[in-house]
Amino acid sequence: VILMKNAYLEYNKIINNYKVKSKEIWNIIKNQKNKEKQPSKIPKVIIQYWDKKNDIPDDVLKCMETWRKHCSDNVNYLLFDRISALEFIKNNFDEKHVRAFEKCIHPALQSDYFRLCYILIKGGAYIDADDECLDNNIEHIFKGNRLKLQAMCYDNSQEQMVKAGEAYSDYYHDNRIYYVNNNPLIAPKNNPIIEKALCLATDNLLNNQINDFQSIAGPGNLVNSIIWCKLTQIAFEEMIDITIDWDNSAISKWPLDYRKDDRNWRNFNLKMR
Repeated sequence: VILMKNAYLEYNKIINNYKVKSKEIWNIIKNQKNKEKQPSKIPKVIIQYWDKKNDIPDDVLKCMETWRKHCSDNVNYLLFDRISALEFIKNNFDEKHVRAFEKCIHPALQSDYFRLCYILIKGGAYIDADDECLDNNIEHIFKGNRLKLQAMCYDNSQEQMVKAGEAYSDYYHDNRIYYVNNNPLIAPKNNPIIEKALCLATDNLLNNQINDFQSIAGPGNLVNSIIWCKLTQIAFEEMIDITIDWDNSAISKWPLDYRKDDRNWRNFNLKMR
């Protein structure tokens, strides 16, 4: 109990100071050990989400097709919408998770929450619908037995993103924010970091902590979950693999038509809802 209390105090000290949190993520990524050599337990399935299956923009469909084309006897492809995602949650979780999903007031928030639910229960590779696959063969993304995430970095002084390969090969910059994305979200089922992320996201939604998208169930929530597990899980280093070269495998497409309106979460004013 005392150890858990101390962990909780340390956790709050870290997550409530964005510079301390950023340095913590930097250290986790820089100090990762050699890649695992264990047999893979990640199911070979690509999961994507669009809130209305019958209303997917053509340019988004083109992105999705770059992943769907890899579907074979080895690799499965699943597309969920709001109806099928809600059905999955009803079949695999209790009422509070159903209520949490129903409080997701934007498709981006729905996809953030649903991907945690699916990957926790089934495992696989969740990929955002607006990502274009650059690989000729995607088998490599299913290798291993850890949660695979994409390293990210934002430079405050330049007000722009920094390529992860450059950011994490360089020395630490105090004016940068180091974090991880929740896309892709690749893992075997029952990963403790995903379990914690879903727990936090559910609490955020049920307690009406809807202040910004990224902190509810997205990257900010995932960063907090990583830090909690680092403080409390003995085998933390065996749970996670944060890559700095995901942009060799996929790229988020810009521009797409939906990004111009409030289907893009960046244009959606939470405070007005």
